[in-house]
Amino acid sequence: MIIEYLSKKEYSIPKNIPITTKSKYAEVIEKRYAKYLDVIAMCGAFCMIDQFSRLIEAFNKDKEYTRNSVNRYSTVITKRLEELGFIGSGYLSKYKYIYLRQPAFALYEGDYLNHRRLNIKNDLKTDKFLNSIIKVEYLIDYDDYFHYKTLNKQLLDITSEVLKLITSSGNNYRFDTTTIKRIIELGEYDKIKKIINNTRENNTRLGIVRFIWGELGREYKKLGMQGQTISNEPFYLKLNLLEDGSITLHYVPIIIIFDTARDLEYYSSQSNKFFHSMFNLKGNTTHTIKETFINTKELGYSHFNRVGYTVRVIGSDKEFLEKKIGILNKPYHGNNEYSPLVDPCSYIPVDVNKYLKYSSKNYNKDDIFRSINGRIQELSVNKIDVNDIFKQ
Repeated sequence: MIIEYLSKKEYSIPKNIPITTKSKYAEVIEKRYAKYLDVIAMCGAFCMIDQFSRLIEAFNKDKEYTRNSVNRYSTVITKRLEELGFIGSGYLSKYKYIYLRQPAFALYEGDYLNHRRLNIKNDLKTDKFLNSIIKVEYLIDYDDYFHYKTLNKQLLDITSEVLKLITSSGNNYRFDTTTIKRIIELGEYDKIKKIINNTRENNTRLGIVRFIWGELGREYKKLGMQGQTISNEPFYLKLNLLEDGSITLHYVPIIIIFDTARDLEYYSSQSNKFFHSMFNLKGNTTHTIKETFINTKELGYSHFNRVGYTVRVIGSDKEFLEKKIGILNKPYHGNNEYSPLVDPCSYIPVDVNKYLKYSSKNYNKDDIFRSINGRIQELSVNKIDVNDIFKQ
């Protein structure tokens, strides 16, 4: 799991750092602070100070720390990290939050000349702040995390499995394995897309790999641009080797939505997008895919590509999450026999309301987020320091 992995991870000083800062990186690595920065970087860039204390507990379950000692340790670490320039801090009402600075991103990426940047004003206007808080809370509660890179990684993993199946079965379909290996080496959708667009099946046999990157890759690119991702493991995955040596894909990813200031209309719109993105994949057959799975726990029709989806929403207000899940599940409970929604959508609760200004039961989470976002916009228009919103 993530906590165990980061506990054992060996860190090194990043490339291209200013030579005068080398001792600062060395201190952070030596004192074992790097793993805490890693968690925040994996989840975005922000973390509440109370979450940081909980991270210390998560990494030290074998030690019997009291709450007061954990809080003191948290204060010592964050103070030193701020002095070294790895983090900054601000306040959300009476609650302190921290955010990563460039040296922390350098440590995470392994190179000071990386593309990770933080713009406090802009990021607090968008979902980035709240997304980060939700992701950190999820990691603490479930020892797992979701990253937009999973979209690309899962397609690469499937492509690698396809290559193994081709090799082990004798490649009777005459796949262009050289090009498939090149695709795996490139590893990035935009580069792979050029290969897909610049080749034709009659002279570059890619078969199912062309479907994976030409069709699924395009839709995953859209998901990533919307700030969404998929789970680390798919809900269902099976490759079918046919008599002629060709391969079909049976696949159901779990789409992840982080519930930040999302109203019911948003979920209705997303439901339509998910439905049509999978239904309209060229070469995909969704007829009775849901019913087949209910009855057999398989997707049926091995001679056809069968790709569906399901959704998990991560948020903190159960009452409103249930309403939103109800909207996402309409295609499942409807009578459309072509619906690609294979398994009912559900939510995963994480409690982040406790870190927000209006934590009273008189406010639901959407009200809280809109209030915060509205105040940020107001401060921006009047050119007031955005951090002032968290000090009132």
